[in-house]
Amino acid sequence: MLPILALLLTGALAAPASPLDPIPDPEPECPRARWLIPRLDVHFMSDKPGIPGMGDWPLGSGFNSTIDFDVQFGNATAVCKGAWPKGKLDQGTYRCEIVGADGTGEEEVSFKMAGWRETGEKTPEASFRLNVVRSEVGSGKQFDGSTNITANNPAEPTSYLTCILGAPFDGIRCNLHSYMSVRDKDLVIDAQATC
Repeated sequence: MLPILALLLTGALAAPASPLDPIPDPEPECPRARWLIPRLDVHFMSDKPGIPGMGDWPLGSGFNSTIDFDVQFGNATAVCKGAWPKGKLDQGTYRCEIVGADGTGEEEVSFKMAGWRETGEKTPEASFRLNVVRSEVGSGKQFDGSTNITANNPAEPTSYLTCILGAPFDGIRCNLHSYMSVRDKDLVIDAQATC
């Protein structure tokens, strides 16, 4: 009985696994992508029509807010456009048109927008979260990414747009890389594949 007890104790006191023992591989990371937005234009109604002394916009002179931008994926570009009633960004998903091809097969690109208030209360068209989804139809692979965009304050790292009041009845127009926006960095979206 004593030899059996000694054998059991020896096995129980065995040294822990060596630090050289193989460690199981972690779960593979989902693929990532970085997309450049080289052009982004936003156009929306201002509070007043832009004529000194004139009150509100005359009946029938208003218009929907619009966005028009490009997203570059390798050697393909998606041209994205959307329109919505002033101040109401959350209007669903908009499809983009693919120009060029990068060899990944048939794909679809869409975007949606939502108001973003982390830097204070602003008109929704000048402070929003832009979400872009790129889907490969055949493989089912999908990349999803978003970025926050604000305007007219180069001290904010998200202030990619400069928005300026246009001619009377033209409203406000916003563009990238101008004097009231962040000019030393590109507008990019970091996306990740769904795994």
